[in-house]
Amino acid sequence: MALAHAVRQLRCMGAIIIAVAALAGCAVPSPQQLAEKNRLLTSPPPPGEARIWIFRTFDPSITQNTPYVLINGQIVGVAWLGSAFYHDVPPGNYAITVESRGYAPNQFAHIGLAAGQLVYVKVDANNWWAGLCWRCQIDTYFTLVQSPHLALAQLASIPIGPGG
Repeated sequence: MALAHAVRQLRCMGAIIIAVAALAGCAVPSPQQLAEKNRLLTSPPPPGEARIWIFRTFDPSITQNTPYVLINGQIVGVAWLGSAFYHDVPPGNYAITVESRGYAPNQFAHIGLAAGQLVYVKVDANNWWAGLCWRCQIDTYFTLVQSPHLALAQLASIPIGPGG
């Protein structure tokens, strides 16, 4: 009886291992999928517009909150963990901000964009900046302009989701 139970447990465990391995295999993009994603990430915006890519890497150890992303004070999306989206805008000057309880110097990106330009903005977070609050942990978000090379390397493993 105990042997039969042990065999069933092993079969169950084997099925779980196979399922996890299959799911992990699905998560690895093919070279063709990577090339297609790279084309999307580097494709130009519509004529007369600029494109702002906004992304947040997956790091739930700091905070799992998902704040709104704003461009010049207007909500354009949500900073989901491990996700990216883009928003097309006319040429001009833009402040890319995120709802943040904490505040820090030089917290948000301010950029000037020309028609046809692509810019990559990373939403980053920490919970150690507390301003005048000692021993407080307040989610503080930042928007950081990334070089195309660095942004594309980070975006390779991030799904493109809804948002902009």
